[in-house]
Amino acid sequence: MAFVGDQADSGTGDDDDAFRDYVLARGTALLRIAIMLTGNRADAEDLVQAALANTYLAWGKINDRAALDAYVRRAMVNTHISWWRRRRVEELFQDDPDGTEALAGAGPGNTGGTGGTPEAPYVG
Repeated sequence: MAFVGDQADSGTGDDDDAFRDYVLARGTALLRIAIMLTGNRADAEDLVQAALANTYLAWGKINDRAALDAYVRRAMVNTHISWWRRRRVEELFQDDPDGTEALAGAGPGNTGGTGGTPEAPYVG
């Protein structure tokens, strides 16, 4: 994994300097946006870090530097949605790790919540 200061991925020290300048100039504003998304500072800091890591990896490919805020905000939103989905799936299966409760009632006239019809019960 590359970090700010490593020049292996970015290719030039100028890119590293530009990225560092961007983070210093916009970091606080990005953190405020992340707090609005996550609701707490700790998760917001993680979100900004993840979004900036993705941005750093794509830094050389971003041609429109005026759109950097939009790029990082979109990265934050996408990452936040991904984390939310992963957490939601983990919560769903936390009480029923093998999924047997969802299928326990499946049979004629009962779809077990699978969306099938009573005439054709879900068989897993």
